[in-house]
Amino acid sequence: MLGNGETWYKLPIWVQKGLGHGWQSYGGAGYIANPAPGMRNTPFFGWQLQKEINKKLTLGAEWFNPGRLSLDTRNYHLVNFGGMYNFYKNVSLLFTAGHSVQGPAHTIGYAALYWTFGKKPEEEEKGHDTEQENKPPVPMHGPEPGGAPRR
Repeated sequence: MLGNGETWYKLPIWVQKGLGHGWQSYGGAGYIANPAPGMRNTPFFGWQLQKEINKKLTLGAEWFNPGRLSLDTRNYHLVNFGGMYNFYKNVSLLFTAGHSVQGPAHTIGYAALYWTFGKKPEEEEKGHDTEQENKPPVPMHGPEPGGAPRR
């Protein structure tokens, strides 16, 4: 990773468990190796719980300790609330906001458009479909060219 003039590394170990009825939890810990001047090697850890409200919306909460990253900073703990809104199977909005609950005051926020691409698992099993490969892509914002409704 970049940002302080030296290459540094995050070495995480994360676990995940489905709890049924749309509930899921995951978390873990890791170690940051940062040899830059004024920076520290430090552990980090956190845990998250989320609920799939419906096929479009997932909400959750997270507790996270990013570690004491430099010689000049104190350790702190964050509590965040956020989620994911699925516009389509491969396009989602990710969002979170939170504040420190211990240590120096930190407020954080994050929003991102998450786009995945590639073959779907069922397409990989069937192999190449040249007829499908030759069709123009369907725009994600509305009807196909020529006014035909999307299927």
